[in-house]
Order: sequence, then structure tokens, then C-alpha cells
Amino acid sequence: MALTVHTDRYDDSKLEPEVDGYDARRSAAQPIALDKQRDTQHYGVQESYGWSEDKARQVSRPARADFGRYLREHGFRLD
Repeated sequence: MALTVHTDRYDDSKLEPEVDGYDARRSAAQPIALDKQRDTQHYGVQESYGWSEDKARQVSRPARADFGRYLREHGFRLD
């Protein structure tokens, strides 16, 4: 595994090429179809759309802000 977590030190000098490499390998094995891209109304459609772009879009905008209320109303405790 090329990228790992290290305690008390940080080096992201290889992060971008490693993520790009992962995107390329994953796209070759499991491509994301153009019609499956997230939030194209906001971001548009990208020809090169990999896992990292998908995850970035997934967490870039609030979603289901009322889900906590729904869970509480159905008996779940969130504290």
C-alpha cells in the first residue's frame, strides 16, 4: 500500500500522483458512466471522472440535513 497513515509526521508529496494512479486503476476496472456522475447541474459533466472526484462531489454540499431529526422522531438517541 503506497499511502498509509503515520503518527506524528505528515508528508503529502506523493499524494496527488498516488490518488491519480488509484483513479486510473479503478476507472479501468470499474468506470463511472457519464450518466452516473454526481450533481452535474452544479459541477457539469467531466470526461475524466474518477473515484476521487466522485467522493469530492459527494461531500462538497450538504445533504439530508434533517436526517438527525428524523432519527430522533423514530426513537433513536444521538447523544
